[in-house]
Amino acid sequence: MATVQGEEQKRIGELIRQQRKLKKMTQTELGALLNLGTKAISDYEKGHIKVIPFEKRVRLADMLDIQLTDLLYDEEKTDKFRISKDTFFKYCYESGIPISEAESGYLQYGELTEVEFKNEMLNACENLPFTCQILYVLRVTLESKYYSNNSKIISEILHELFLKHRKETTEFNLSDTEINDMIGCFMNLYFDLSISNLEKNRQ
Repeated sequence: MATVQGEEQKRIGELIRQQRKLKKMTQTELGALLNLGTKAISDYEKGHIKVIPFEKRVRLADMLDIQLTDLLYDEEKTDKFRISKDTFFKYCYESGIPISEAESGYLQYGELTEVEFKNEMLNACENLPFTCQILYVLRVTLESKYYSNNSKIISEILHELFLKHRKETTEFNLSDTEINDMIGCFMNLYFDLSISNLEKNRQ
């Protein structure tokens, strides 16, 4: 294999090495978590790999407490470079990355605005049963590092899902007031879960 040691490769490799040592992990231990051999981790850290697969960088960012944006190459930082959500989740699914890591990684990587995030969430709910849509929104936002405290955007997403369901399902004939009351109940549940998660993380 040809050795590649550009400035980007060396920068990213050194960051991985520093954080691995900070976590008191060996290359073998880190490799096992990524389903890679020790040599692969060594190549990452020495900058011998031209482009570390994106899904591996998502995992490395999570395991080593690195900002995912710090593991991007220059060409990935331009406004023109945007990975689609479907492609990103395909990477994550194939790598066995949990949904919370996938959502968190995508949001951090994509640097989505609130409007973009809301649209992504609504699109992701498109083919789910209505009850699963509600649970999906609550779960993803609850586990996200970026939107977990934004009650406004969460309630807006739920409101749009309720209105869409009412329009498409004749049996679902709740008034606007009843819909708002239901969303209020879900938000109360959401806040209870948020507090529970916060307390669990402090233990």
